[in-house]
Amino acid sequence: PADASAAPPLLLVLPEEVDALEERIRVREWADPAKRVAAGKPTAATLAEIRELVAAGAAILEGAGAGAAPAEKEKEKEKDKKRGGRKKGRASRSPPAPPPPVAVRDDHVKDFERQLLERLRASVVAGEAWEAKASSALAEAEKGSLPALEDVERLVKEASGISATLEGFERLAEAAGEARKWAEKAQSCLKGKQLTRRGANAPPPTLAHAERLVRDAGKFSVAVRELSALRERVAEAKAWGEKAETAVETWREVGALDAFAEIMADHDRFGLELPAAVDVRACVAALEWEREARDALEASDDAIDQDENETAKPSLSVLEDLRLRLEDLDADVLEEMEQVLVEEVKRRLDLCDAWTARVDALRGGFGSEKSGVSQETRETTRESARVGVLSGDARLIGSGSGVASAAFGSGDQLSRQGGGLASGGFSSKAKPVSAERAAAEAKALAGKRPTPEAVRALVEEGKNLPVLCPRVAELEATLEEHFAWVEAARELLGPPPPEPTAEELAAAATSAAAEASADAAALEEALAAERRRAAKSSKKGKKKGGKKSGGGGGGGGGGGV
Repeated sequence: PADASAAPPLLLVLPEEVDALEERIRVREWADPAKRVAAGKPTAATLAEIRELVAAGAAILEGAGAGAAPAEKEKEKEKDKKRGGRKKGRASRSPPAPPPPVAVRDDHVKDFERQLLERLRASVVAGEAWEAKASSALAEAEKGSLPALEDVERLVKEASGISATLEGFERLAEAAGEARKWAEKAQSCLKGKQLTRRGANAPPPTLAHAERLVRDAGKFSVAVRELSALRERVAEAKAWGEKAETAVETWREVGALDAFAEIMADHDRFGLELPAAVDVRACVAALEWEREARDALEASDDAIDQDENETAKPSLSVLEDLRLRLEDLDADVLEEMEQVLVEEVKRRLDLCDAWTARVDALRGGFGSEKSGVSQETRETTRESARVGVLSGDARLIGSGSGVASAAFGSGDQLSRQGGGLASGGFSSKAKPVSAERAAAEAKALAGKRPTPEAVRALVEEGKNLPVLCPRVAELEATLEEHFAWVEAARELLGPPPPEPTAEELAAAATSAAAEASADAAALEEALAAERRRAAKSSKKGKKKGGKKSGGGGGGGGGGGV
């Protein structure tokens, strides 16, 4: 076995391998941070830091002076020769300079490491060129010659492709961002009416908003091309406002509506909401109201002259629309309108409202009762049909009481005729009390309903209204429905029963008196029988009481013996 105390064998390492390892370490110590700088991680490095990395990488990969120009190398050699000639034979007082770094061998450098060095050199060159352009732009802006917004945005976009912290970038990026936001707001003032995301018309910006944008543009360090256009638009808008104010002052003159139409067309072209537009719209609304009211009233007056008032009257909906729009008009403009037109529209509407109120009041007492007939009346109607009345008569009597609340004052007569058929027209006398009660209810119900004469008077009054009211036709249709029902009921019921003669009335009175006497005698006899029963009950009670008292006395005597 081998001696345990013996030393382990040494690894055989050649000097060339040691040198190669040292050179790879030098390369990696440079390449690792250089990769992070080239990628801009964790943050972008400054140009000075990138220059130092480029110099260190050139010394390692290319040797000392690799980054210097050939002409500069020759100048350095000439200076060394001169200094060497003067100092020949004399010892140097300064310590000897350190030996220049030696480049590593080419086979100890990877291709991506050489590419990394070139990439950093390109970043330095691009960064220096960008900083020169940015410095020039900022210097021109301080002198008053503002660079265009598009050029500044192009510089900012170019800087995003350079992985370095560039001087002047933050100032240019901030100025470009603010100017672009301003330009978007200015474009909304120049484009006119726009649509929102939902498709509805967005309200145009105001003139004050445009003037504020013009003032805000004075602090920019870049030139925005929309500024000149916005200034012109604001100036034109102010001129339009003066023209509109002049037109408003003369809005009562002939042709004002056409002039306002042209003015508002120019206003829509501006894309701004101008203060004078409110007054112009108020005048236009008043002129259009007068025109429509005049057309409606003049057509009605012409039709009345030609006896065609039923077809050419202004409809109630037209006048009500005019009334609603009149409430929305400006108070100052309303005072200057044609008061004759305003009062005439109000007068016609007031007449129609008063007539409508009378119709509602006339029908209000019956309007809450949908059926108009009680359950007992329906039972009587069904019983009448059972004892011999035609089913068509019963249906008419039941339905006629609720014909759109328009049986009016004839329902009591028809009910009396129906009751006569049900109770006296046949030998059967089924439920005479219910039939009489049904007739009484029908009569009371008829007293609540409007009479045909009252409804006819309302219809005639409605036809004479200076407004075409749709309720007149409805009321007339109801009246016609009532008369149609009455005619049908009369055909089914036949002629009413004849009035009783004097002899029949006397016989009926005698019969009624006899029946009353018989009823009184029967009642008296029933009362007498009741008194006799009461007397018998009283006597029986007394006898039972005496027997009880006698038995009690005998018991007492026996006790004494």
